[in-house]
Amino acid sequence: MNEIERFIKRMVTGDEKWITFDTNLRKRSWSKRSEAPQTVTKPGLMAMKVLLSIDQKRPELAIRRGDVLHKDNARPHTSVMTHQKFWEPDWEVLMHPPYSPDPAPSEYPLFIALQNFLSDTKLGSREDCENPLLEFFVNEDQYFYERGIMKLPLKWQYIVQQNGAYLTQI
Repeated sequence: MNEIERFIKRMVTGDEKWITFDTNLRKRSWSKRSEAPQTVTKPGLMAMKVLLSIDQKRPELAIRRGDVLHKDNARPHTSVMTHQKFWEPDWEVLMHPPYSPDPAPSEYPLFIALQNFLSDTKLGSREDCENPLLEFFVNEDQYFYERGIMKLPLKWQYIVQQNGAYLTQI
């Protein structure tokens, strides 16, 4: 294993994923007997944030001494208290480029696959999310997660070669 691979295998990263709930409501309307009643989406309730707390459910995946923590520069991650926690002894912090349009490393393999997995699933509440999410995480092996993270050096090299241009694929 070369130096880059050893560095990448020490990385811990995270992000959040928005899961859209199906909030269609039936609305009174005139229709023929053979037609379905009209439905409307209730605005404001479609996107509810469900945070995936892997560190609580899988403590062995939580950050350990000597790991490299990769974080983005969103507001909550740049507060003084957050910085103090991130810079504890033996934590190496790898900052995500400010205002970068590129997704965090966790989004490459994880969120695209999760979105595809949930695409045909109707979720009406947070409780409706639990079983499909558990099924997704149980069915993915270690190689699935490792494969996405190990592509990072190639992605970083591409971004440098493109003078920081948005990363669309690799």
